[in-house]
Amino acid sequence: MDANAVQPVFRPLGDSAVVLEWPGRPDAEQQRLIASAFRLISAADLSGVRGAVPGFESLAVFFDPLSSFAAQSHEVLTELLQQTLIDHQRSSCLFRIPVSFRPEDAPDLAAVAAAAGMSMRDVIDKFTAAEFAVRIIGFNPGFPYLTGLPKLLSIPRRSSPRLRVPGGSVAIAGEQAGIYPVASPGGWHVIGRTQFQLFDEGAVPPCQLSPGDLVRFDECNESTAGAE
Repeated sequence: MDANAVQPVFRPLGDSAVVLEWPGRPDAEQQRLIASAFRLISAADLSGVRGAVPGFESLAVFFDPLSSFAAQSHEVLTELLQQTLIDHQRSSCLFRIPVSFRPEDAPDLAAVAAAAGMSMRDVIDKFTAAEFAVRIIGFNPGFPYLTGLPKLLSIPRRSSPRLRVPGGSVAIAGEQAGIYPVASPGGWHVIGRTQFQLFDEGAVPPCQLSPGDLVRFDECNESTAGAE
């Protein structure tokens, strides 16, 4: 593949950021390109760059407006990505996350099963058979937005959000799944719970999962009730 074929379109974002986009490409390919560019830029440790933030359809790169990078962002990023972005379909890290689907850990499992017209056992089987991709990290530090939810399990958000969803809750809404890293308000349907640690402020990097990583959920019999 021609390296120029995977080069992004650059769009300025104020005086201290630039947005990279790949318009017109299939969603799955955009997802891989954004994840790969994010890894490459983060690993390059470019002088003046403060960080990169992946979105669903773009990647924002933030920098010091007084740095030399500010005047050369297009050239520097083009050179960096031209040689390596062509390998954007490289293997991603696969994480296997144990989940308890016990009633105390899955308060919305029965409602999801009813809405999908299947048994709770079928919901668990379909959920654990799916392979998810980390699209972005957001909402709370470490919260992964996961694509790959089976269409049969795609249901709208709860009509009434909860004021407190326990940390470790595995939830679904629309066409996505996610994991609440800490207790917080939330409107997704909670169908399980895990002890997998998503965020550690003392670690480098602090988020366990990154855009482009793959996730499989494994059913476990150990209840996680009481874990935060």
